[in-house]
Amino acid sequence: MNPTSIVVVNDGQDGTPAVLRACGPDDILDYVNASSQVAALGASFPAAADDRNYALDACIEYVFQPGRRDIRMNTTVFSSE
Repeated sequence: MNPTSIVVVNDGQDGTPAVLRACGPDDILDYVNASSQVAALGASFPAAADDRNYALDACIEYVFQPGRRDIRMNTTVFSSE
């Protein structure tokens, strides 16, 4: 996912969990895309193994519970087709 929006859903000031939501399209960034790295080295990469972009959007909600050290992550994926 390549986040294009980040929203504070709840700031947690009232003692409830703080929630941060990041949403965006399915997209692998070039620095983590294997085919981009191989091409940068001047080699060829098999087209069948290259990253494919799908018509998907996703949102990840990061939930910060008061008094806890862990973070809960809720992921929702939407099909654009």
